Amino acid sequence: MESHSVETEAPVLNYFNCIRLLDTCVKVGLIKRDPDDQNAILVYRSAGTIFPEGWYSENLMCSARELLTDAKGQRILLDALEGHGVNFKPKKMYA
Repeated sequence: MESHSVETEAPVLNYFNCIRLLDTCVKVGLIKRDPDDQNAILVYRSAGTIFPEGWYSENLMCSARELLTDAKGQRILLDALEGHGVNFKPKKMYA
């Protein structure tokens, strides 16, 4: 029996830095803002049980909350920024 190890990454960024990451992606042109709502970004979603596959306008803060627990998504965006010459540095939060 062959065993396969599954690599799982822990999320790297906190909520504040997920917001910054998405905003930086918008500024670089990797993500588009909704032209009708500057608080929203355009997100491509797979088909679900209720909604069809396609582009959806989603609030940037809600998308940041979703990205908070998505280590793979964080890595994809960080790598994409790096490919555009942007070195995103998380900012530390102090209480």
